[in-house]
Amino acid sequence: MASKALPTVAAGSLGLSRYLEEIRKFPMLEPGEEYMLAKRWQEHQDKEAAEKLVTSHLRLVARIAMGANPQQALLAFREAEAYNGPALILSYSHCIAHGINMQHGLDQQFKAVHSGYWPLMRYNPTARQSDENPFVLDSPRPTLKLRDYTDNELRYRMLRLTNPKAADQLMQMAQAAVDRKWKLYEEMAALG
Repeated sequence: MASKALPTVAAGSLGLSRYLEEIRKFPMLEPGEEYMLAKRWQEHQDKEAAEKLVTSHLRLVARIAMGANPQQALLAFREAEAYNGPALILSYSHCIAHGINMQHGLDQQFKAVHSGYWPLMRYNPTARQSDENPFVLDSPRPTLKLRDYTDNELRYRMLRLTNPKAADQLMQMAQAAVDRKWKLYEEMAALG
């Protein structure tokens, strides 16, 4: 049986596009297909079925922000490099289009994380081999309100200037969404 080589993706402006192109070689399985492959492996020791079961769901994913926690970012890169399979690292990148003073970009990353807008996390499927939870929430519980983050960016302030009532309503909804998402992540991290 010829096996597909697991993808390695170089960093750069085309990194995500390349990752998505490579990961399509290992499609996620539908529940019925997964069941049939497992049955083929169990009943016939079909190695091709086993390989497809293994490679279809293995994804290492991390979310980082250098300005909030450089050690966590380094750990995520080390895990991704050591991982024998597709890995994706999503990094918060401040941008002049956000309407911030770029000298304070790392501070804005810190606020994004500490408001719960950009929680730091890692998902490493290999942790299951040692009976550990593959999902690790690396962020502390939010200590800032979402508004403390968004008020620093022109892209959010413009709505407040042009339509304060709508801005307040949307901010309440956004804060509620951050709170719900944070609760879900805490539950996932505690499940183990």
